Amino acid sequence: MIDTQDFTGPLQTLTHGELVTNGQGNQVLLDGLDRASSVAVSNNDRFIYITGRDSDSISVFERDLATDTLALVDTIHNGVNGVRGLEGASAVKLTPDGNYVVVSGEESDALAVFQIADADTGRLQFAQLLRNNVGGTLGLKGPGSLAFAMSGEHLFAGGSLGLAEFDNLSAGSSLPEPSHFLTELEGIEALTVTTGAGDDNVTLIRAPGAEVVTTTINTAGGDDSVVLQDLIAAMTGDLLTPTTMVNLGVGDDRAELRADRPGTSVAIDGGEDDDSIFIQVMGEEARAVVSGGAGLDTVQVAGANLPFSSDPNAILVAHGDAPNSVPQDEGDTLRFDPQGEVTAPLVPTPNAGTLRVTTPTQRVC
Repeated sequence: MIDTQDFTGPLQTLTHGELVTNGQGNQVLLDGLDRASSVAVSNNDRFIYITGRDSDSISVFERDLATDTLALVDTIHNGVNGVRGLEGASAVKLTPDGNYVVVSGEESDALAVFQIADADTGRLQFAQLLRNNVGGTLGLKGPGSLAFAMSGEHLFAGGSLGLAEFDNLSAGSSLPEPSHFLTELEGIEALTVTTGAGDDNVTLIRAPGAEVVTTTINTAGGDDSVVLQDLIAAMTGDLLTPTTMVNLGVGDDRAELRADRPGTSVAIDGGEDDDSIFIQVMGEEARAVVSGGAGLDTVQVAGANLPFSSDPNAILVAHGDAPNSVPQDEGDTLRFDPQGEVTAPLVPTPNAGTLRVTTPTQRVC
């Protein structure tokens, strides 16, 4: 930082990787200025916002107006606490009203929007992500520069595809009318839905028609949620071959089974990271197989909603991630709620075994 009155030399130098004193007087590592790429100043001159291109971050500094020195307030990194869009953080701008901070992520092909949640500390709260080719957003390939119109109602982002313009809703712009598309297909025997990066929500409200033999849902990165409210029927006489498959990818994902259609077969694979899988409702003569996968996973079962079935294969099977090879506090967790029903055995084996709901009719987990 240099005094512009005489340009005689720096008042303070901040270097990525050094220990600095934060606003509370504690020594902290400065890890957000690797290839510092852009600087913005709050409307009251108290806070400085700096992007780090190679640290995929934005750092907040508070300025001492008497000494013209900076103290670190916070550093926000891409992928931490749900923040996205900061890969290759290239530019930062404040909205003219001083309430929001916008950061362009050149490698994310995205804009990350933060609200200044506390005007006294300058701290930021992640508010919105705009990603190229997602949700109708176009023109954000490698954004490297940002500018607001004088009115504050429009934001311009320059990237490798040219210039993209966005309405600033906080300045009074209105949402455009939504577009509706209806696609109809015939003769489909297999349906697969695959999501991309980001936190996605997929809900199967009504199963496809009888001509569809298998349905597969694959989620990629991000903390995703999949809810199954209906399932297609199992193959005739074959419950062991699932006809609905859910593959949860990287991230702390959540899956819920709430389908009461009889004669179905579903497989849910937790994939990587710490997932939560809830078996809330199953249909009669139905089978569900749950595999936790890598990470500390939790499978929760509502015991009273496991219906009676005569087929020995119509059960719920829950696989942990090799619980015998890791300490008990590092394995997967099965939470079975009998919801007032009687179970056998009364004290289940911790690592493996069969658990039955014996009232009013026998059901097996």
